[in-house]
Amino acid sequence: MTNPDSARRATRQDVALAAGVSGATVSRVYNNPALVDKATIDKVRASAAALGFVPDKNAAALRRRSSGTLLFVEIEEGQSYRWPSQKAYQSLYGEIVRAVLHSVQRGARNLQLVTLASVDEIPTLTRFGDFEGILGFDVTDQGVASALAGLGRPVVCSHHGDHLTGVSTVTTDNRAGGALQAQHLLKLGHKKVAYVTGLKGEVRSHQLRWEGFSEILTPEATLEGYLGYAEGQRAGRMLAAEIRTGNLTAFACVNDLTALGVVQGLSAEGIVVPRDVTVLGYDNLVLTGLLGPGLPTVEAHLPEVYTRALEVLAMLVQDPASEVHEAVEPELVTAG
Repeated sequence: MTNPDSARRATRQDVALAAGVSGATVSRVYNNPALVDKATIDKVRASAAALGFVPDKNAAALRRRSSGTLLFVEIEEGQSYRWPSQKAYQSLYGEIVRAVLHSVQRGARNLQLVTLASVDEIPTLTRFGDFEGILGFDVTDQGVASALAGLGRPVVCSHHGDHLTGVSTVTTDNRAGGALQAQHLLKLGHKKVAYVTGLKGEVRSHQLRWEGFSEILTPEATLEGYLGYAEGQRAGRMLAAEIRTGNLTAFACVNDLTALGVVQGLSAEGIVVPRDVTVLGYDNLVLTGLLGPGLPTVEAHLPEVYTRALEVLAMLVQDPASEVHEAVEPELVTAG
């Protein structure tokens, strides 16, 4: 009687386990040996010979004949929140698209920009035929990520989706950005600080920024539910008296639009920024440069995030491996 295990054809993962390397390394040995050191190549080939492993040359040929098309997918619906003045962030989308397009032009692939009305339309992406992979724009919902992965191509989700599983991610480090805000204010000597935010329960990035900030500096006052330009104005006017009495010396805001509103609200009460109080934003929007020398803020480097995500996606197309999760560090940008 034939042993079923002995009849089973050895796989790439069998070789990887025997050689003590990853499946991706086994693929590189046979498809891109120039990327692997000689000792590893010898070890993999010896394990493959012992197991009787034969690489599937037909599959490799199919990969080489693929379309060379990557999809950059934006899904309009699915967010459970919308905040006032959110359209001001469309400038960031433009910067991201330009960075991604420039990156693609340096390579041999094509990029197809696709906008879907909802997650229900994800299955329609199959109309693009043998596309090689998906770059997801600002995907934060696990259901969306899983639906994209269900199409059977490599998927990299970018922006704020560091918690996603079943796909690869390249994101900005929001917790580190919040910490940068706190460290900057402490460096300036501020300890009596108001933190202005909103939608922490719905928007993961807002929660992470708050966590990063509060781990380093406990705010004297925390204003929850004050998000966007109009609410920022209201927060500034409401706390103007605390500035006059010295109970507060600085504001840290969850984003730049809120910070700009705070500045205007304080100005309406006769308080001048930065002469009388420091206001710190987040996102480094173009708008922040319109007020004098601009506000200190945190640059999330989103164009770099997406450029790196595209690089990771291209790598996974060539050499499918386990999930990749990377974060790009933000940077504190001061006025002047």
